[in-house]
Amino acid sequence: MNIHHPTRNRETRTRLRQYVQAGLTDGECAALFGVGGSTIHSWRQLLGIVSPRLVRFRRRFALQHGPDLLLQIERMLRDGYPYATIGRAAGLSRERIRQIRALLRAEEGA
Repeated sequence: MNIHHPTRNRETRTRLRQYVQAGLTDGECAALFGVGGSTIHSWRQLLGIVSPRLVRFRRRFALQHGPDLLLQIERMLRDGYPYATIGRAAGLSRERIRQIRALLRAEEGA
């Protein structure tokens, strides 16, 4: 039985949330807990903690393109617009819209 498992140990849940908020990667958290990176990833999914990579992406994107553009892109993706149409409206390439979609899907799975 793993005493660190977040469903059994409140301190582990708290520490994991703090480490992720501080911007540590799954690998860095794993080293601190003495478990593997995939274990940390599983724990984050179990607890609904968003990856620090996605948090950094959202912050950088808002700084570069304004706070509302990502929301507009998400809305257009949800409404089924093609990548090229969204890209023209946002001033981004179709490929960049595809990459953003992949990041957002990863966030939904977290």
